[in-house]
Amino acid sequence: MRAPALILVVALGATSCGGDDGGSRAAPAPPATTVETATTSATSAPVTSPPPITVPVPAVVRYASPYPSLASARDLALDLAEAETTVRDASKSPDERARAGRRQQVRLRQLADAPAWDAGVQAALPVGLREPTRRNAEAGRLLLSMFKTFPDALPPWEIVDPATPTDLLRYYKEAQAALGIDWTYLAAINLVETRMGRIRGASTAGARGPMQFIPSSWASFGAGGNIEDDRDSIFAAARHLVASGRKPFDIDKALYGYNHSDAYVKAVKSYASVLQAEPQAYAGYHAWQAFYRTPIGDFLLPKGYKETSRIPMSEYATRPITLITP
Repeated sequence: MRAPALILVVALGATSCGGDDGGSRAAPAPPATTVETATTSATSAPVTSPPPITVPVPAVVRYASPYPSLASARDLALDLAEAETTVRDASKSPDERARAGRRQQVRLRQLADAPAWDAGVQAALPVGLREPTRRNAEAGRLLLSMFKTFPDALPPWEIVDPATPTDLLRYYKEAQAALGIDWTYLAAINLVETRMGRIRGASTAGARGPMQFIPSSWASFGAGGNIEDDRDSIFAAARHLVASGRKPFDIDKALYGYNHSDAYVKAVKSYASVLQAEPQAYAGYHAWQAFYRTPIGDFLLPKGYKETSRIPMSEYATRPITLITP
């Protein structure tokens, strides 16, 4: 059995298999500033300055998205359409598609919070992007609906680079071939649970790993694997879905078994349906970052965020802002 999880507030979604959220891989060293030193000489001989001293910057910063909110439904639609088009263009470089995916995510989050803009956004979008946009916004709203209140402190997580999109896609499809669960559902769960494995750290219920298993569920479905390993965790999720789906297999029952929430079931199905209609959309989803919803707004938790205890928003809000590169 699963219960709604705290990680769900991250990115318009996330949960844990059998309990609350979770999400740890080594973070990069903190950024550094360079301090130049000066020298003097009593002679007229040239003076060679010593190398600059590198001073680490303490990791007490507040991260900000580089994408400000847009002022109208039309502006949002035009920016989203540009991002979506780049995400789906296989001729673009992986970096270009990832940047577009991050922008896509921010625009979809703004749309999820502004249902009054739906008609205007739909009217301004190219016809081919209207349905995936509707489904993405719907998924975000469903996941938000699972919470009556939001935490007033940031979580003790570490945000890391996920496995590559190529590797994860191979694991999803290997699990599909072995266990019959369509890869799009596994990718959608991975997206909702930990943003494809970006979020590391034990949840309040002890859930861990990229697909968020509590120890008892892992004992049943982990098959002796490593709970923190992407492939092992994806295969365990597929086994869980098979067991929950019963015979004849029913994907709604399978997803409900993974998390006892009708909203969760519908949200995962919405993301999966976008991938089923346009597999290239996966490049965008893979790039989505970890945002954390609080009573005072969304906070971006990028790669390098690492806290060992919960951080009250009253403290975090006083930290200097670091703007994340698009």
